[in-house]
Amino acid sequence: LQLIGIASMLIASKIEEINEVSIEDFIYISSNAYTREEIVRQESQVLSMLGWNLTVPTALHFLRRFSKAARADTTVHTLAKYLIELALVEYSNLQFVPSMISAAAVYLARRM
Repeated sequence: LQLIGIASMLIASKIEEINEVSIEDFIYISSNAYTREEIVRQESQVLSMLGWNLTVPTALHFLRRFSKAARADTTVHTLAKYLIELALVEYSNLQFVPSMISAAAVYLARRM
């Protein structure tokens, strides 16, 4: 269980942290209970079990692409980002996929 926890924390640090935690740090934390190879092998197994599905694209991911496609300037992009943030707190907007929310925000920001 400790090895699975270490591998999961390593994966999480690679996704969430600006500077990922090194494997050597996890070896030290576990009092040298595992080798580098064991941790890497366990990390690979955890990722395989998850099917490499770690995150989902958010509305902001789509906004970057749509703003670039629309050749939006900074003002339009920032307004669209604000509109997305307003939409995310409304429960009724859960029925819409993130790409549609982003497309609508870019459209509305350009029209404004």
